[in-house]
Amino acid sequence: MKFLTPYFLVLIVLFTSCAQQSEPQAVTLEEQVASLVEEKKFDEAISLLQSADNNEPTVVALLAKTHLDYGIYIEYDNNEIPMRDKMTGALRQYIEVLKLEPENEKAIAEIDQIIGIYQTMPGRTLPADILDELRARGLDGGIQPDAE
Repeated sequence: MKFLTPYFLVLIVLFTSCAQQSEPQAVTLEEQVASLVEEKKFDEAISLLQSADNNEPTVVALLAKTHLDYGIYIEYDNNEIPMRDKMTGALRQYIEVLKLEPENEKAIAEIDQIIGIYQTMPGRTLPADILDELRARGLDGGIQPDAE
């Protein structure tokens, strides 16, 4: 009987540890989005958030952060596209941030930086839709629209 007790205890420990491992872990929306952003799957993260409850402040904040992260990625890390496309792509993401959080200082600072670069290049233009959005927020810096 003395020898059975340790074996019995080992069996109980093994059984409980296996039972604990088999329970599925719930993955939160925040964790799903963080994983997608880490994998640079920004469009998927944005789609996931847009399908969630847009009246929930947490979702809105997460969506704004994801657009901001996407803009920063396009502007600084994505070397697969031409510079002009990088800047317009980043501006589009920063505008989306401002639609959700009009006072977002980081988005405004990034827009100001891009506009400042454009101002140093005579004749440099931006797509009209981007300029319309920037003008509505007083952030166009006098840049002209592309000739259509």
